[in-house]
Amino acid sequence: MLVKLIVIVMAPFLGSSLDTTKFMVPSLSFRSMNSETQIKNAIKQNGIVAITGIPHFEEAQLEAMNHLASCEAELPHLFKTSYLKDGTTRSTLAAETRSGVSMLFGPNIISGCPGFVAFSKRLRDITSQVSFNFIQSLDRNFGPLQMKRSGKPYTSLTEALGNAQQLDHFHVYKAPLPSLIEHQTMTVDFHTDDGLFIAISPALLLPRTEASSGSGVNQGRSLHASPGFYIKMTSGMEVEAMFPDPHCLVFMVGSGLARWVDGAQRTGIRNGVPHGVRIPAASTRLWFGRMFLPPKDALSLDTGMKFMDYRDLQLLDFYKEQSSLGCVQNVESERLPVAVQFSESAKCQEDEFHCWMRCWSQNELNETCTSSQHLECLSTSTGEACDPEKMGCMPQCVDEKDQAFCNRDTAVSMYMEGFVNPGGSKQACVILLFQDWVLDTKAKFIGACFGVIIMGVALEMLIFLRRRQRSPKFRKMIPNLVYVMIEGISYGLQTCLGYFLMLIAMTFSIPLFVCLIVGLALGHVIFNTSGPVAEGATPCCEATSLAVDPVNSSENAMDAKRRNIQTHNALDNVSYKDIKVYQQLGNGAVDNNASSCCE
Repeated sequence: MLVKLIVIVMAPFLGSSLDTTKFMVPSLSFRSMNSETQIKNAIKQNGIVAITGIPHFEEAQLEAMNHLASCEAELPHLFKTSYLKDGTTRSTLAAETRSGVSMLFGPNIISGCPGFVAFSKRLRDITSQVSFNFIQSLDRNFGPLQMKRSGKPYTSLTEALGNAQQLDHFHVYKAPLPSLIEHQTMTVDFHTDDGLFIAISPALLLPRTEASSGSGVNQGRSLHASPGFYIKMTSGMEVEAMFPDPHCLVFMVGSGLARWVDGAQRTGIRNGVPHGVRIPAASTRLWFGRMFLPPKDALSLDTGMKFMDYRDLQLLDFYKEQSSLGCVQNVESERLPVAVQFSESAKCQEDEFHCWMRCWSQNELNETCTSSQHLECLSTSTGEACDPEKMGCMPQCVDEKDQAFCNRDTAVSMYMEGFVNPGGSKQACVILLFQDWVLDTKAKFIGACFGVIIMGVALEMLIFLRRRQRSPKFRKMIPNLVYVMIEGISYGLQTCLGYFLMLIAMTFSIPLFVCLIVGLALGHVIFNTSGPVAEGATPCCEATSLAVDPVNSSENAMDAKRRNIQTHNALDNVSYKDIKVYQQLGNGAVDNNASSCCE
């Protein structure tokens, strides 16, 4: 009993005492990422480098990890839970990043954990910025690094990864109460990532008492650097990696770089870094990482296989071994035939659902479908049906075919894949300006189309009225204070309408965009055909001059100037100064190129 008590007390400190060999990961500051020798030497010799001094990274990391812990404590059913061999549980949230753009989490995560979604996006966006610099640095120092594909190859790693997907994982590890045997066991065995490389933020440790409290974020939580991250050196020696700063971003080479990137081995880049994890007992470990994958059409240097086919084979192996996505245990090319032969054992059971490359049990599904609904594997970014073997998809309940106008559960304010037409129970509904304005029925959508047309006409009418109210005749009719108030209110309405129409155009809904153009064109024909034509106007915010309408200003200065010029038969010689006189009528100069939404 006494020995067990001693182990419980000392377990969080045993990790550093059991492993005496430490390795300080090479590092350089964010501002000096252009340095050739530092990154080149680190990647060639060790395959790992840490980037420190990243602006706003520490704040984003701490906020995201704190909200992650709160979300897991309060809504554990939103997470995918795995059980590791030492008794640790690993709860995971995953999302996709495409060309540096952070894709959305599933709708249940967005509604249940809004704080985590917001701060994790900030962390992911910063990671995208730093990763872009890192990729460019690899091209400068080792390349440019090319990738083969059918036809013209990718001429650089920067070009290839601009056309690829990355997978973001947020893990919450919860280690069990200590026993000496469990503590000496690796939580995650040594393995090599099968992607090109991985970007990780050093894990942060949260005492179990604080993690399980479920209290508000940042209320007394003491996040600090987690020990127990081990790597193998090129000599085979196992060392514990020490990071110069717990709030840095670490890049680590995967075995896929040599398999997919032409010149990676020739230039001496290390072929993957085996790594493993040992988590202190009775603690919670919070971790974020991004796996960088080749583009789908990239060709393997050894087999000539496309990456999309290679990934499918590895996913079959993933189901077979139940290993973690993105990490495979010593994957070799000779194992591929085993995956090819894999068939019935990989299929889901009758009570499971296949989506995002795995089988979902009934307990894991966040959806409870009604009798008129069924489960579909839908994209989290567009709401459209997607291949269950692809990333970025989640199980969602949808109405039976032909019963629903669109899928309300995956409603979006902007379609990420470009312009789309509405319709179909598998397609995401569009949100019009406000969260509650979800166009989930045909009647709502038709009403919204008419509303958008009216808004376009109203915007042109406001431009017309503002032009009229600047005439000398109108200004003489009312006190100056009243005129200023009318001018301010009308300008505010014009700006508001202009921005609303801009946001509607950005939904990328074809009918709404067409209605927007129809409304603006109709309003222009009714009210502004006699107005001056501006240059450089944007379609959503017509750049219309608010100069005084000459029809209602018989005694304005430009008319007098024109009559004087005509008397001398010199109308073609009107100077720029003369035009400015016309533009400066009223209460001050009005920019002829000012847009109606942002004058």
